[in-house]
Amino acid sequence: QPFYVSEFGYKKGDFPVTEKISEHTIALPFYNRLADDDIEIVVKELKKKHAYIYLGVLYFEQQNWGLAIESFNKSSELGKNDFEIYMALGQLHLDLNMYDDAIELFNEALKFQNNGYTQLMLGFIHMEQKNYDLALEALNHAIAMDTEVERATDMINEIKLAKEDII
Repeated sequence: QPFYVSEFGYKKGDFPVTEKISEHTIALPFYNRLADDDIEIVVKELKKKHAYIYLGVLYFEQQNWGLAIESFNKSSELGKNDFEIYMALGQLHLDLNMYDDAIELFNEALKFQNNGYTQLMLGFIHMEQKNYDLALEALNHAIAMDTEVERATDMINEIKLAKEDII
């Protein structure tokens, strides 16, 4: 990075392994007290959908829900059909207890990548909404994919107890 070259006099070739890794990675400031001006600089530098995911996460950490959703939606506009975008939006809506929207977004994510974590989240939401059959279906998918088996099993046991209380 230019800072280390100017500050310490390092030159290309001094750290070949680190240089190779740096060709495929990016270092971004990431903390919840990042100033809005600094956030905008990051976004302008990246200018792609993942910048808006990053921005959405920052706003989420600042509990600025409206701007977080706006940023994730902008990311979605720039990169339709992206698993990561739908997962980020789904998680945000879940954290805001916007369950119907979260279900819709997680189901969109499943169209691109069927994974156990997404199934686990769907199971949790359906359980919260007392849609026990849908919850059991999603949680069993998560277990079949070997994702947080203990957590999914605990939720299944909670559902069984809740169903017994209904009867």
